Amino acid sequence: MKDKNRVISTCAHCEDPIYKFQGAQSTPKGPMHHSCASLTDVSDAVGVLSAALKEDEGLWESYKANIAMSFVDECARFPAKYKSKAAIHGIANTAAENFLILLTR
Repeated sequence: MKDKNRVISTCAHCEDPIYKFQGAQSTPKGPMHHSCASLTDVSDAVGVLSAALKEDEGLWESYKANIAMSFVDECARFPAKYKSKAAIHGIANTAAENFLILLTR
């Protein structure tokens, strides 16, 4: 039982001990718990996407258009609840722009 509880490393993400029975995932930042490595991967991916959106105006507009169209499509499923198509598109574009601003903070 002593061997099962032996600390084999420290997590590069949360700095908690990694025990032999837990195992560790090797990452460029060092050994991590499997759950920490997954969180770091997602965080890194969001950071890369956020940076790309800030740097590439065409990518920004493409994401904005796709987010807006999902809103427009949803509005189209319930046409009686909404006013003009122009108003829906305006609202959708503003909402998509706000989403991207929040994503890239």
